[in-house]
Amino acid sequence: MENKTATTAKPAGIGDTHKEEVRLRVIEQAMHMFQKQGIKSVTMDSIADALKMSKRTLYELFADKAALLLAGLRRHDEQKTQRMIRRCAETDNVLEIILSDFADSMRDFSMVNPTFFIDIHKYPAAVAYFEARREERETSAVAFLQRGVEQGLFRSDVDYRIVYRQITNLLNHHVMEELGRDCSLKSLFYNIVIVYIRGCTTPEGTRYMDDILEKILQAEQL
Repeated sequence: MENKTATTAKPAGIGDTHKEEVRLRVIEQAMHMFQKQGIKSVTMDSIADALKMSKRTLYELFADKAALLLAGLRRHDEQKTQRMIRRCAETDNVLEIILSDFADSMRDFSMVNPTFFIDIHKYPAAVAYFEARREERETSAVAFLQRGVEQGLFRSDVDYRIVYRQITNLLNHHVMEELGRDCSLKSLFYNIVIVYIRGCTTPEGTRYMDDILEKILQAEQL
């Protein structure tokens, strides 16, 4: 008997594609609201209202606000990774890549409400996510900085694992919460990162970095 299943089956993936598009739209909207208003101030109801979406549909996608926040953090990391891949395809100059990413980070920080960092460490799943990725991020960052040593842009006598850990410790959510009360997050990020990165450069790297930074600061008006 001839099997007709193949001719009558619905094309695979159409419904899934639409669902993923809606899911990404929800994540983008939620993260925009979290960063602008603080996580605590945003509710699932307010997210649904902003999207003109039924609460039932929203809860079908995400069980609660904690799950939505975690999805947003993962999405943010995916976007940063893709952005870095594109930059590495355009140039192999480590300082140029770092400073371009630095400019993007300053721009991002300028739009974040400090309460976002006050709130985020109250969500165990978010904290666990950062902890789980810490070693992977450190290994990747240190290897990248070592490429800068090979290019003659960074000093060879520096332990970049220590440098990376100092920067991440200064930029952890608890410190950002305290220091963010007295200055903008954009300025805070600049004054922490630039001191450490510039301090690791060779004379050639310093000249190159200062030239690029001047253009960045003019564009960002910092």
